[in-house]
Amino acid sequence: RRLIMVTAAKESAAWRAMPFGSDRAHVDVDFNVPPPYAVTSVLAACLRGPGDARLAEQQAWGWSVASRLQGLLAVARATHPADLDISTRCQRCHETLSFSLPLENFVHAPVSSPLTCEPEGREAFEVRLPTGKDQQRWLESAGANPITMAQELVMNESVLAAWDDDLFAALELKLEQADPYTALNLESECPHCAAAVSQPLNLEGALLQRLQSALTERLRDVHRLARVYHWSEAEILALPSGRRDFYLACVSRESVQ
Repeated sequence: RRLIMVTAAKESAAWRAMPFGSDRAHVDVDFNVPPPYAVTSVLAACLRGPGDARLAEQQAWGWSVASRLQGLLAVARATHPADLDISTRCQRCHETLSFSLPLENFVHAPVSSPLTCEPEGREAFEVRLPTGKDQQRWLESAGANPITMAQELVMNESVLAAWDDDLFAALELKLEQADPYTALNLESECPHCAAAVSQPLNLEGALLQRLQSALTERLRDVHRLARVYHWSEAEILALPSGRRDFYLACVSRESVQ
C-alpha cells in the first residue's frame, strides 16, 4: 500500500490516505452525483486516522473546502501519482497545447478559520472558510447566489448591515489567498506563436475523474478474474492486493500463450 499523509487545518493533525480501490468498500462510491457528495464519499472511504479509524462522512462534510480538496489530492496521489495532463488550444494559432503538472505542485497546508479581511478605509471583519456543509446547503437551495453565499461566511453583523461591492471584493480576495486551488487558471505562452494562453483548471473535477478511472480499472480486474476463476465480486475484492495482482498476471500470461 502506498500511504500519503494529509494535513487538514483545525479538523485534525493528520490523516493517512489509502489508495482508492484498495478496499472492497471503495466500489460503492458513486461518482454520478454532484462533486461535493462524491468528494465526501471518497474521503470517508479512503482516509484513516489514529487506530486505523475511518473518517465519518459527517466529519468530512464539516471540513473546509480547501481541506477537502487536499484530502482528495492525497487520495489521488496515493492511488495514481502520475502527473496531471491538461490539453487546450491556442486561441490565436489554434495549435493544441499540452501541460503536464505534478500533483505535488498542488499540495498546500490549509489555513484555519476565521480569516480577517481588512478593506482599505473600511471596518475590518472576520470571515470563516466555506465547508462541505455550505456546499451541500447551497446545492439544495434554489435561491443561492454569490452575494448571499458570501454573506453567510461573514461573522460581523455590523459589516453585513453596510454590505456593498467593495466588501464583497475584499472577501473574495481573502478567500482566494487562503484557498488558491479551488479556482485555478493555468497561465502560459504558446510555443508556436508566443500568444498568452489562459486555461481554467477544475482540480477537484480532474481528481474525481482520475479516481473514477481507477474504479473502472478495478471492476475490470474483477471481471477478468471472475471469468477465469468463477469467484464472486466480494471474494475477489477481499483478496490482498498482492495476491490479486499475482492472479491477474497469471491470467495475462496464459492469454498470450
